[in-house]
Amino acid sequence: MPDLDLNQLLISLDGIDEPAEDNSVTRLLHLAAALNAWDYPCVARIECGYSVQDANYVGDIEMLLGNARGTWHMTVLPSRFGNLITIIDPDHVVDAARERELRTIFEKFGYTYVPAKVLSKAYRGGSYATWFDRYFSWG
Repeated sequence: MPDLDLNQLLISLDGIDEPAEDNSVTRLLHLAAALNAWDYPCVARIECGYSVQDANYVGDIEMLLGNARGTWHMTVLPSRFGNLITIIDPDHVVDAARERELRTIFEKFGYTYVPAKVLSKAYRGGSYATWFDRYFSWG
């Protein structure tokens, strides 16, 4: 989905106060199993349920990505709103090809992938600093 369309989607979802019912922990666990079969086959940790009940996301899947040079963390975050999903990649180890692979996996589970560059834009309301804060933070 082009960035302009993603921006419009974020704006259209902004009026929703209650999370979608189909953004369940079970769906998150199925996604984690699919990611485990991905080319980087190591799911490090899944946090969901009670521990993130007040967050704007369903849970998180922390993955270890590695190659001959080392191991890095990447986190997958599905939002409680609008079937949005993003990744947190602090070491920038997910290149464009890997990002496309992840997007394909996410789409199979009905998620709309929103890249960090879109989520880092300023939120148009007053409650949050960025769109990431609106859909993927502790609310």
